[in-house]
Amino acid sequence: MAIGVALVLLHVLLVMVPDTAFLNGVRVDHISLSEWIGFNGSQQFALAFFLILPLTASLGVGLILLEDLTSGFSLRVLGNTRIHYLPRLLTLTFLDGFMTGALPLAIDAFFAVLYFPNLAADLVLNRSLINPKVTFFSALAFHRPLQLMIVYILIVGCGAGLFALMGCLFGAVFQNVYLDLAGPLIVTLILTVAAEVFPKVIVSPDAVIAPMSPNFLPEFRVVVIGFIVSLIAMIGGITSIAKAKTQI
Repeated sequence: MAIGVALVLLHVLLVMVPDTAFLNGVRVDHISLSEWIGFNGSQQFALAFFLILPLTASLGVGLILLEDLTSGFSLRVLGNTRIHYLPRLLTLTFLDGFMTGALPLAIDAFFAVLYFPNLAADLVLNRSLINPKVTFFSALAFHRPLQLMIVYILIVGCGAGLFALMGCLFGAVFQNVYLDLAGPLIVTLILTVAAEVFPKVIVSPDAVIAPMSPNFLPEFRVVVIGFIVSLIAMIGGITSIAKAKTQI
């Protein structure tokens, strides 16, 4: 989480603060939505944030399971009950990943609203900013821009939660801390390359959750179904493997 927060603070200092010089009471091309890291023209910060998100989301509570698979610390030393152990750990893992993705973006949104007017996007001035083919609920930009930022903060948080569970699954399968951390990043990079080769068949998770996706997006309901199926599959896989290896 600290890495993500550091990135957004750099974005605030190096992009937002200099852009405040354009606020002269007349120009309206610098608004909170266009300055937020998700929609800002300086995409290097957004690219870095979403590129490392699978890794940073795995640097959390999910590592506890890897430790317990080898030592049984939580069960034997702390006396955690077997019934509550996995549900509690998996819930905390998802929430930890969620906060890793959502909190930095929320901080960036706070400064965007603090420094810049929270005006709706202009159809002429900001038409290149919002494309319904690469942004979910893009119409909100022209009516309720703050709601669009909140929606994407939640979407990114849920995606980061899945990355955290994916790291936990890699840890349970391979019992290797390096694969626990790098597994989600490797999978995401493979899917990103595959999505470029087969854009109509494969989608990359980091492209789906990005406010300005580099690829055309599937329907939102397809994303929701994919999220639910992935969530169930990961929880089921982690539970089965953990029970088989530790008798939890």
